[in-house]
Amino acid sequence: MIALWFVALLLADGQVALLAPRPSRVADELRRELEASSFVLTTIATDGRPWREQAPPGLARGVAVEDDERRVSVFTIAGGEIRVQAEMSVDPDDRLARRRTAFAVVEYLRLLDSAPRPEPKRDAIAPPPLPPPTRSRIHPWAMGAATTIDFDSFVGEPTSHLLIIGLWRFGEHLDLAVQGLWPIVGSQFQSDGTHVRMWTFGVSAGFVLRPVRPEARFQPYLAVGLGTRFVLADGTPGDGAQSRVAMVPAGTASVAMGARLAVAAGAHLFFEVEGEAAHHLFAKTAAPYELAAADARAGHTAVGLLFEF
Repeated sequence: MIALWFVALLLADGQVALLAPRPSRVADELRRELEASSFVLTTIATDGRPWREQAPPGLARGVAVEDDERRVSVFTIAGGEIRVQAEMSVDPDDRLARRRTAFAVVEYLRLLDSAPRPEPKRDAIAPPPLPPPTRSRIHPWAMGAATTIDFDSFVGEPTSHLLIIGLWRFGEHLDLAVQGLWPIVGSQFQSDGTHVRMWTFGVSAGFVLRPVRPEARFQPYLAVGLGTRFVLADGTPGDGAQSRVAMVPAGTASVAMGARLAVAAGAHLFFEVEGEAAHHLFAKTAAPYELAAADARAGHTAVGLLFEF
């Protein structure tokens, strides 16, 4: 009881109380949006007991999350009586539904602040509840960039690429990934008296499997993909003959493992290690060193940032 009176004193200046079970993804989403909207928030854990019994004396307004996280109530207290001003249904497994509910709660609290009303009578009819948010079919997506350090079985010296990646969320634990590689640092070597400069480009698509929920701050993952590698070679013979420029395509298959760490809202730092096998395509006139580069096995290490939208 002393603890409830202490919370009531904190809430006397118009703060908002959030009553919810622990843990609660819906409550986490509400907390982020309320604090981002400059509401002064105090969280009260219901711990399996009815939230109406946990409302501290002197509370003016609050938000309550049911134990099953499928209903959110905005309420006020007038004359010691709890009055539910709005009730909203929510799917706790749908992130977009949780965000829409949080936005609706913020707007309803702002409406209560901007239009204060006199003390209602006991037989007054509460305003109709806001319509429940509909389940969105739009999957979140993300884009990111990284720099890579690369080794292959042919050249043997490190190269570097710019990695551009796009993700489309298919479900709770599965993403579709599309990525491209653009050379930053190429390679140079001698082959049978020919000085060769070489760069590689690549595009691929595949799937990313995440064993943890999307809300987790640390997210390890495993990825597989198929794609195409393009080897651009510029060979200059040592005897002064005409130089040769050719591009050789190759099909690729890759497996990668990595992890993402949330560093801010919607921003992740990620680290990835990838192995890639390749085989040349349509290269009947290619030089031996061009075929060897197209068929080389490669390893990539990448560090970059990923942003959710």
